[in-house]
Amino acid sequence: MSGTSSPLSLIAQYESGNQNIYNYLYNSNPSLYTASGYYQITNSTWAQGAQLAGVDTSQYPTAISAPYDVQTQVAQALYNQYGYEPWEGNQQLMQAVAAQGAAAAEAPDMTTGADGIPTETITPSGNPLSGALAGAPAGGTTQISWLEELAIRGMMVLIGIVLIAGGIYMAGRRASSARTVGQLARAAA
Repeated sequence: MSGTSSPLSLIAQYESGNQNIYNYLYNSNPSLYTASGYYQITNSTWAQGAQLAGVDTSQYPTAISAPYDVQTQVAQALYNQYGYEPWEGNQQLMQAVAAQGAAAAEAPDMTTGADGIPTETITPSGNPLSGALAGAPAGGTTQISWLEELAIRGMMVLIGIVLIAGGIYMAGRRASSARTVGQLARAAA
């Protein structure tokens, strides 16, 4: 496998071969082996993930009963909350994740905004730009595009330059004032 794959595409690939199927052991004991769907989510984990994602379990009681986009929504909610933990039992998946390195395991959730510009979900409390993100809830997340991030970083650099230039100017003024006072004192003497 070349490059890196998104976490959900890796999970679907290694859990079900990208198929909406029951766990391979389902027929031997359906009450014990409940994993199903593209992401092989067990019934108890499905209930938890559906709650996280706001999916109605009376409409979709199991992963396999839900369409692909709903399964993806639940799998994304589980991944956002727990990382790869719900799928740790799949050694081949864990090896693929390790082979891709930490970048795949910690890849940001990249989406495209309404304007077509890629955006990244960030947590303000963990981002040095957190003070600049107006309206971002404390400890919550917000979406900013790479252009917005670039503008914020540019403003921070500009502010830094202004502060440095102001400090140099003020230091020069103090030195100039000191010379003036010294000249006045010598002239008076």
